[in-house]
Amino acid sequence: MQDKTFFLLALDAFSSAVKLSHSYADAYHQHGICRMHLKQPKSLQDFNRALSLHPTHFQAYLSRAALFGAERRYANAILNCNEAIEIQPYSVRAYLYRAVFKFHNKVRHQILL
Repeated sequence: MQDKTFFLLALDAFSSAVKLSHSYADAYHQHGICRMHLKQPKSLQDFNRALSLHPTHFQAYLSRAALFGAERRYANAILNCNEAIEIQPYSVRAYLYRAVFKFHNKVRHQILL
């Protein structure tokens, strides 16, 4: 319950930040993170908005990859990891995320066959 209260308060704070400045990519990214934790459907829109404002926002790509992974949309998650790797080629976390999504994607395809 404390987590939900924290994310609701954070969501309100980032909503205010977004209202004050529509060009602040980090505010949209953090707004999307809060929405993702609260399982609100518009978190993807926040990540997309952050990326439209700042196309090399590494964290937004990884957050979007995590969202797609949680939704079991592994191919999209892998593509977002690839984008993050292009931005920061030495990011171990991006490679680990991509490896996990590739594993799940492969297992899922084997089950479907």
